[in-house]
Amino acid sequence: MGTKLYSNANGAIDYSIGQYRLEIQMDGNLVLSAFRFGGHGYWNSETVRNQKIVVLTSSSSFTSVVVVFKLHNPVAPSSSC
Repeated sequence: MGTKLYSNANGAIDYSIGQYRLEIQMDGNLVLSAFRFGGHGYWNSETVRNQKIVVLTSSSSFTSVVVVFKLHNPVAPSSSC
């Protein structure tokens, strides 16, 4: 936990650290925010202190993919038929 992924495209040619950051915070929340500016994030997974998340990552020299699944408690089937 506490891992950060930065966009690597900043314009058509400049592949330095881009403008966005995807961060898995120490409390388990996943946040998308602007890299160079403070303040509130654009999006968050609302998984703070939720132990029911699965994070899958895949990286190559050109791309990084992060997929987050938030697991919910299944609904018990109704016994009345």
